[in-house]
Amino acid sequence: MRRGALRSALSARIADDAVVVVDEIKLDGISTKKMAAFLDGVGANRRALVVLDGASNEILLSSRNIPGVELRVAPSVSVRDILNADKIIMTRDAVAKLEEVFA
Repeated sequence: MRRGALRSALSARIADDAVVVVDEIKLDGISTKKMAAFLDGVGANRRALVVLDGASNEILLSSRNIPGVELRVAPSVSVRDILNADKIIMTRDAVAKLEEVFA
């Protein structure tokens, strides 16, 4: 049931052009300003969900003070996270992990 709901929610968000897949999120050090610039660059202006393939202390610390940004590690993404986000930013490796677990 969870797989179907997650697949359906992701499909709906993809149809709405709300999903952005990037190769990786690379910041040079911990910097909220750089993370905010990255989010602006991908069009995430309000509520954003960032899905990574593994825990990244650098990205966690850089994004925690930005209002509306949620950080998740694949496959720990819920349907609620997906539906509440205006923009979903995923790394290619995170997409691969989600496909592996929920396909």
